[in-house]
Amino acid sequence: MASRTQVFVSYSHRDKKWLERLQVHLTPLQRSGAIDLWDDTRVSAGDVWRREMAQALAATRVAILLVSADFLASDFIAESELPSLLAAAEKKGVEILPVIVSASLYEETPELARFKPVNPPSQPLIGMRPADQEALLEKVARTVLGLLPGSEPTNDGRRTWPESRLPRRVRIRGVLLEAVRAAVLIGVILVLFFLVMKYFKAADMKPITRDDVTSDRREKGGGLNESISIGTFGSQGNSCSQTRRDRSRAG
Repeated sequence: MASRTQVFVSYSHRDKKWLERLQVHLTPLQRSGAIDLWDDTRVSAGDVWRREMAQALAATRVAILLVSADFLASDFIAESELPSLLAAAEKKGVEILPVIVSASLYEETPELARFKPVNPPSQPLIGMRPADQEALLEKVARTVLGLLPGSEPTNDGRRTWPESRLPRRVRIRGVLLEAVRAAVLIGVILVLFFLVMKYFKAADMKPITRDDVTSDRREKGGGLNESISIGTFGSQGNSCSQTRRDRSRAG
């Protein structure tokens, strides 16, 4: 079912590579449910395509125009897409976001020139460095987010999609992910705890007290005194034996 978060992209097929890069930047918003991105790659040719495009145009909240000389030269865009988008902009408040892809007579096209483009016509995408091209497409994505009903400003001035407005499946998935992270953290803590307990049990370690140190010293001191006593007794015994032998010889 179409919603007022529909984002419609109008482009010339000769500029398809720019559509693909724009799709990449808008994918996070589409995945979160903040937008429903529509372009003609979603349907096949024929009457079904025309009917679905008409439904998408009717439900569009933001329209992105990838403007180039090929875009302005397209009869299909001029006759089938632009009239509906321009009428929706006047009657339904649809936001029109022109993105200047290449040099063209954009400023000389009155029905389009009244809409402020994301980038000046003097600075088309194809004339930018790759990093600047990506930065501009990111700006387009952030602009789209800021134009959606219900988007909220953050502390840094950017816009975000409130959690209460996200689809139920997205909110449930977020809760499940948080639960999994918490379970993994608890599991790691328990494993570390059991490993530490196992180590102490195997080593049979216990705290050393002052009494243990004193007892150990006494035991060592007693053994030394006993050795000294035995040594002294042995020396005295040898002296007595020698004295008896000397007396018996003299007699």
